[in-house]
Amino acid sequence: MTEYTAFIKLIKPNFNVAPWHDEVNYNFDAIDATLHALTGVIADGVWENSTGYVIGQKLFDPVDGSLWLCQVNHTSRASGLMEDDRTDHPTYWAASSAQTSAILDAISALSPVDGSMIRFTSATTAAVVASTAYGRSLLNSADAAALRTLAALGSLATLSNINDGNWSGTDLAVANGGTGASSAATARSNLGAAALASSNIFTADQLIQFSDDGAGLGPQLILERISASPAVSDFLGGLILRGRDSAGNVHDYGVITGSIESPTNGAELGTFRVQLSQGAGVLSTRMTLTSAGNLTVSGTVSGTSDERLKYNFDPIENALDEVMKWVPSIYERFANPGVVEAGLIAQSMESATGSVGRDDNGYLTVNPMSAIAYLTQAVQELARKIK
Repeated sequence: MTEYTAFIKLIKPNFNVAPWHDEVNYNFDAIDATLHALTGVIADGVWENSTGYVIGQKLFDPVDGSLWLCQVNHTSRASGLMEDDRTDHPTYWAASSAQTSAILDAISALSPVDGSMIRFTSATTAAVVASTAYGRSLLNSADAAALRTLAALGSLATLSNINDGNWSGTDLAVANGGTGASSAATARSNLGAAALASSNIFTADQLIQFSDDGAGLGPQLILERISASPAVSDFLGGLILRGRDSAGNVHDYGVITGSIESPTNGAELGTFRVQLSQGAGVLSTRMTLTSAGNLTVSGTVSGTSDERLKYNFDPIENALDEVMKWVPSIYERFANPGVVEAGLIAQSMESATGSVGRDDNGYLTVNPMSAIAYLTQAVQELARKIK
């Protein structure tokens, strides 16, 4: 691998024989440092074929040793000499001495103005710009400490990290992006979040609302459990209804929970449960709703059927003929394969008034109470026929 000196980028010979190699290259480094001290030249290397160069780089022509300044970002030609590259693209390179001369010419063309400064607007164009006494004093600062004093910078300017121990001063108002407080409790109060105390205890009713005239979802409370390895029966979240008993003891009266029935990607299933207190700290599951829509209730399911709530009564006629159209069957559901059920096919019951409805997806449903009413009437008709 070719080695270069630090400043003028002289190529160091590689003898591969000690101690000649080290001694000769030491002399090259000394020559390089001497030339740099005399000329002030710092080069970026020697021009090479198929090499990318950027504006501002200084390269030696390996043939005649002249120094050139890159004017245009480009990749050098694949073969040939640097002189050929300059001939092909005369705007790519400028002699370094010519560049220096152009800079000096630009400066000499300016009319000095007391208190002004020189600003270069391009590589060879300069202009005089006004400066203030304060700006010049900043530039003339003896050191960083003096600069901070002139710029009215406090001790925070010297810190890489700012924490509570470094902070002092007036509380920043809410209108300006602050909290207007120097304590957590006051900050929460100023921001309208007083109920969000550190213990997460709410002392008043909480309302979540937003204004939306569309048909989309309203406010939602999301309980998310982030788990790297979710498994069946994992608890996802819940709502605990807690109160005091007659002795003043804290007691959970009800718990509503959701859990994973299946975490399989593409077939994620969930289960919903309601647990109620049975006394002495015991909670018992009283209702379970599975992903297949199966509802299990440990107790009696009843519906209001008081005559005082009804009107426009008509008897059910020809119930036996109607029931004879019904199709009882044993089947499996697509949503719950492998589980055999027995039931009635809703399509066969559509002519029975009040027995069939539709769910949100348009599928037919059966009203058990209506079916019982028809069956009861059918039994009564059959009993009369037997008599």
